[in-house]
Amino acid sequence: MKRLFLFAVVMALPLARPDLAAAEIEKGTLRLHLESTFFGFSKGELDPEGPVLWDFQSIHFGIGTPEREFSLARQSVGFGFALIPNLVLGGRVTMALLARNDDIRDSTFFVMGLVPYVEYVFLDGTWRPFVTGMIGVEGWFGETRNADYRLVNFVGGAGGGLHVFLAPQFSIDATALFSFAVGGGTEEYERRRERDLRFWAIEIGLLLGLSGWI
Repeated sequence: MKRLFLFAVVMALPLARPDLAAAEIEKGTLRLHLESTFFGFSKGELDPEGPVLWDFQSIHFGIGTPEREFSLARQSVGFGFALIPNLVLGGRVTMALLARNDDIRDSTFFVMGLVPYVEYVFLDGTWRPFVTGMIGVEGWFGETRNADYRLVNFVGGAGGGLHVFLAPQFSIDATALFSFAVGGGTEEYERRRERDLRFWAIEIGLLLGLSGWI
């Protein structure tokens, strides 16, 4: 799947010529899109109440791969609506599988969230740069060998990128994004003991995606 996605991107780029794919984002245009982090650098902490501190830093690369550590790398599906020409307000449903494997303990988290965004697209024609910002919330559900985790994090970010229109209703998207998450939750042991968790992370990443414009 990853190879097929990259092959489609590489083969389609030569078709993105102004005479084939002039694009207009008029008021009322609908956007449907899929995205995945392609490259990212993450740093942060998961801090349980007590002496243990999980300090992480990671670099990840690839389309649709399960992420190592507790990064902000995501796959998402989204929907947007042009409030005025070139100004799109929308939201993403984000998903990820995060895993940490070390000598102390193994842990796995499933992440799902809702992240509204705003985007403004510049210029005309085929190659259209944009700026974007986002803020939302994600829920984390995870476990280790002897404990269950529940976290709620606020997430946000800002960046910019490029829509390459292969046709007036279809684009390949590249987004450079600085993002963050902060929040917390609880860690519950089998004997019904609980302790509080705090979490923060930052990431610099590159996202690749596909959009349909209706």
